[in-house]
Amino acid sequence: MANHTSAVLPVGFSTQPPTPPLISNSGEATEIVNCSLTISPSTLVVRFGDPVTANCSVQMEPFAGLGWQVQVQAIDLTMERFVIWRVERITNWTLEPMCYALSEVGGPCHIKLPLIVYKPPDNVSISFVNHTGPMFEGHQYTLQCTVHDVAPVENLIVTFYKGQTALGKVQLNNNTTKEPVTDNFTFNITPNKNDEGVQYWCEAKLELGSEGPGHPPVVKSHKITASVHCE
Repeated sequence: MANHTSAVLPVGFSTQPPTPPLISNSGEATEIVNCSLTISPSTLVVRFGDPVTANCSVQMEPFAGLGWQVQVQAIDLTMERFVIWRVERITNWTLEPMCYALSEVGGPCHIKLPLIVYKPPDNVSISFVNHTGPMFEGHQYTLQCTVHDVAPVENLIVTFYKGQTALGKVQLNNNTTKEPVTDNFTFNITPNKNDEGVQYWCEAKLELGSEGPGHPPVVKSHKITASVHCE
């Protein structure tokens, strides 16, 4: 279940949200001249339960305060030119950290830190949909790959294999749930007589982008051996 908590404002901020600046891919505010904020890293990818650190710095002159607003905590305003957000253990799937600055000229402004909290699957299994026993040559069958307790599922790519040959990749594009879920991925096959004895299996990989781990989390299923009868 999602953990819904109210946002906590740092001392000195209005309860009216400022107009957000346009954010570039580099994590910099690009459109508001008096809101020159930079966050490093520009995108944060962290495994559930791991520590988190991000730095926000300001270049504007003059400014009256700098701080972070996060759903579960707030850092007091500082007059330093940078402020660090640090969490020893991330346990919330839906955080939306924002760095705020108070400009003496342009008023308040903020920049969001894109945050992806991920969890590799507990288990991956493969089966046939509504079928047991041998297959018949030329008939269509559906392989189903079940991925257990993974997050975020929209970043998951499932690849189906016959032996060492990749048959195809499947990705869910309509599930934006941030919390761990168990979901099914399917792929249709039409076996022939040469497929007797081949092994089918699937692989689940979290694609987390350039800011993610160097080796993306991968979990493989067991293998099922095909028995193909000719009609």
